[in-house]
Amino acid sequence: AEANPTGEEIANALDTYLGGSSWRTGGGGSGDLLQASYYNAAQSAQIAAGSSANFNFDTVGHARSGVSYTLSGGEITINDTGTFYFFALAAVVSDTASTKAIVTTALQTDNSGSWAAMPGATAVLPDMNITATTAYQISYLPVFGTATFATSGKKVRILLSPVSGWAPIKTELGGWIQIWKQSSTYRGGGGTRAR
Repeated sequence: AEANPTGEEIANALDTYLGGSSWRTGGGGSGDLLQASYYNAAQSAQIAAGSSANFNFDTVGHARSGVSYTLSGGEITINDTGTFYFFALAAVVSDTASTKAIVTTALQTDNSGSWAAMPGATAVLPDMNITATTAYQISYLPVFGTATFATSGKKVRILLSPVSGWAPIKTELGGWIQIWKQSSTYRGGGGTRAR
């Protein structure tokens, strides 16, 4: 098995497991629509322990035609209204030998006027024990969240905060986020019903 799969490798594995790629664009029957996918194409600079920085999503892998999403500094602006679901895999690496890194990871939005974590969307990445014979170690953490935006132009981000007294970290290749929009209808066994 692949020890450190990239986001695209994970997506391809889901294609195989689910028997197709319709889940990527909302064809799985729920009626919810995939709006955008972002991933990081390069490791970031070190984020010092006791400091914070956004996960460096820097590349769009999918965006729905006619829907405007912008990305800057790891912050994704959603120029749309409605209820949105977020599914992210935050991958971080520590390259400091013979120490550990512990990282608080929060999926945040400025929906209320200032940045705040989405309910239930804060987690702690497992500590990474680095030995002198291991150059670095990668840790992955899935993060989920939901938010309802009454006005467009709201932002989302993943804030990484290495715990003070431990090792610095970098964001790592393979991290990604998907944004889904709740549809007003979904298809179930009895036809189309309103949510």
